[in-house]
Amino acid sequence: MNIKIQTDCININWQEVRNIVKTVGMSYVDAEIHKKSFENIISQAPSCNFILYSSPEKKGFYESLGFRKLSTGMGLFYDMERMKNRGFIK
Repeated sequence: MNIKIQTDCININWQEVRNIVKTVGMSYVDAEIHKKSFENIISQAPSCNFILYSSPEKKGFYESLGFRKLSTGMGLFYDMERMKNRGFIK
């Protein structure tokens, strides 16, 4: 797979982007692309802190990129029971 990461908007064919998103949908996930994207973002801002909100089943993936659980993270959700059942809160 040939992946190109671009950090500016020069020479972007927005019609092609639209067509790709329309074809594959916003929920398309490719672990290799996702990993390279995160590595690129982190490398562009090495002295920044990153806080990530993800679904419970993706925890291992983000831990493999160096993310760790927060000691002080909390959430207040509209449907607390649903979020508890889905593993987002205890």
